[in-house]
Amino acid sequence: RPVISGGISGETSVCVGQSFTYSIPAVSGDVSYVWTVPTTGWNIISSQSNSRIITVMPNMLGGTVSVTVIDNLTGCTSEPVTLDVIVMPYSETGPIYRLPNYR
Repeated sequence: RPVISGGISGETSVCVGQSFTYSIPAVSGDVSYVWTVPTTGWNIISSQSNSRIITVMPNMLGGTVSVTVIDNLTGCTSEPVTLDVIVMPYSETGPIYRLPNYR
């Protein structure tokens, strides 16, 4: 069974209209990487076949980016590794940030 050592690297707070890259450490052997992104309009815009690195374009809603590794010889799969991502609200002048306890 493949093992992903470490987590997904990449931004956990993103902005609409910008692309972001996520990656995991390489897993040895004859493996394939299966990525999923939130189904709320996110798109994987760049990924080489069986890549441990993807570039995504987020939509207005956040969600979870996850990856599973499949051993191509045995068909065994790793435990999924996940990363929760939020999408920052924005205005025409840029992102809107709220300070804690700001009224």
